This record gives sequence, C-alpha cells and structure tokens, in this order.
Amino acid sequence: APHSQYTRLMPSKRKTLVLPVKDNTNLSKVIHYLVSKRKITRPLINALYNSGKLYADKKNNAIFILLKNKNIVVGAEIHGTNIKPWKGMAFGSNKNLGYFCVGKENSKKITICESAIDAISFIELEPAYMAISTSGVTSNPAWLNLFIDRNFTVYCGYDADKTGDYFAHMMMKNCPAVKRLRPQKKDWNDVVRNVE
Repeated sequence: APHSQYTRLMPSKRKTLVLPVKDNTNLSKVIHYLVSKRKITRPLINALYNSGKLYADKKNNAIFILLKNKNIVVGAEIHGTNIKPWKGMAFGSNKNLGYFCVGKENSKKITICESAIDAISFIELEPAYMAISTSGVTSNPAWLNLFIDRNFTVYCGYDADKTGDYFAHMMMKNCPAVKRLRPQKKDWNDVVRNVE
C-alpha cells in the first residue's frame, strides 16, 4: 500500500478509489518541479512527503492525498510535472468526504484554495494558517460547516479571476461566516513565484 499510516476508504456504493502507484524513482523529478517551477521550499515539500500527503507516480506526477478525519484516504489530486502539466483526480476520489490540508494543524484560521499547489503556496506566505484544497472550485464543500461550527475563522482564497470570484461570492452567500481572501496575483502560486 502506498501509505501504510493511512486507512484506504473503500465505499461500496461508489467507484472504488484507485490511487496512482507510488514510484520513488521519480520523486526527485517531482521535487525539482515543485522547487524550481513552483518555487515551493524544500522543507515544506519534505514535510508533506514524510507525512504521506505527497508522493510521485510512474508518470512523474505529483500526487496530493485527500484525507477524511486526518487518516482515511478518500482521494488524490494528480498534478503533472512534465512539459505540458495537467491536473486531474485519482479514479474514485470523493471530494465531499475529505480534502488535502497543509499548514499548522492546531490553527483556528483556515484558507480554502482551489488546488493543493495553491494551498501549499499559501502556507509558504502564511505559515500560521491551515490551508485546504477543494480540488477545483465549489461554493459549498460538504465539510465546510464542520469548521464553522467549531469557530474556525474561514477564508475563501480562490483565484483572482471570474470563476474564483464567482464561487467565492457564492460560498460567502451560502455561509456568511466565510470571508474573502483574494490573491494579489491570479493565484497563490503566482504570488509565491513573484515574491522578490
């Protein structure tokens, strides 16, 4: 199993989750992409890898694990690192059950981002927060009220574009406790890559 410290969720009513097979021979390529192209610092990448939330597959993709209750794998974001990088989800992923999370575990401040790379980038800028990826835009993640009910301060950090603004507006309309935190560039990774 790719991540022995986590339990795989195999729901009977849904498609069975199929995670890409871990391939450590490609880890250096994935790390190189995240450090050189995405400007994410090596210690943060190492921490994600050591926690089992990030690994490489045989196609040089970065695999970001979605968890439910901190230890049950419910999906994965797949981010290509080759010349024409692409984004997708592992077959059978269930974004309503869990999410990719990075940052300070006991923080009461959470920023919701559109992708794992944006969440990681946000933590590069604001290490006192937790950042969560919704793996695409949604106005009403099924787990959002769990944080609101426990008095977390929740920000919507979706991209600074028409889609991001629309879904952030809808999220705040559905859940008035959520505040908008708009990146100064198109997304949080653009902000990180443009830090002087």
